[in-house]
This record gives sequence, C-alpha cells and structure tokens, in this order.
Amino acid sequence: MFKKYLQKIRTDLNVLRDGPPGQRFQNFVDYRLKKRGQQQVLWRLLTFSSGLFLILFGLAIGWLPGPGGFVAFIGIGIIIQEIPIIAKWLDQLETGLRSCFQFFKKQKSESTQ
Repeated sequence: MFKKYLQKIRTDLNVLRDGPPGQRFQNFVDYRLKKRGQQQVLWRLLTFSSGLFLILFGLAIGWLPGPGGFVAFIGIGIIIQEIPIIAKWLDQLETGLRSCFQFFKKQKSESTQ
C-alpha cells in the first residue's frame, strides 16, 4: 500500500520535473485536474481543507521548538497546487530566474577572460 503512494508521488514529481520551463507548473495543474476526472470538486475541497488545516496547525504549534513552521509551509505548498493563477506566476518566475542566472553566468565568464 505504501509503495502505491510512493509510485504516485514519483509520477507526479516526474510530470513536474519533465515539463518545459515556462509551462511546467501550469502543465502540472492540468495533469492533476485530468487525473481526478469527475471527482474534481471533492478532491479540490479535500486538498484545500487539508492544506488549510496544516497551516493553522503549524501556526498553533509554531511557538513550540520543533517543526511548527515547516508544517505551515507544507500546508501552503498543498494549497498552491490547487490555484491555477499561482501556477502561471510560478512559470513566469521560473523563466525570469533562468534568464537572470544565464545573464550572471555570461557576465562571470566574460569577466574571467
């Protein structure tokens, strides 16, 4: 049973990793919507609710030493997967960061010559 869930996580990560830059996150959201099929509304509600619970739980235990803040960040990550506009922003951010890295890499190589 645990292997089944690990395989699903690997498949999801491969879809995200193998997507083309600039469309990777939007393709992942589309993949998740297709995968759910007719039960899309129920799954979105459950996913959003579990993410919200993790955020609130993380904030509640955040003052204790330990993983409180990490739990809240995991909840934020879960909710982000359900909002297509954020996927679009992440794609734009990714292409912008790639451009910056290429620019600085080019500047570094020119300055060492």
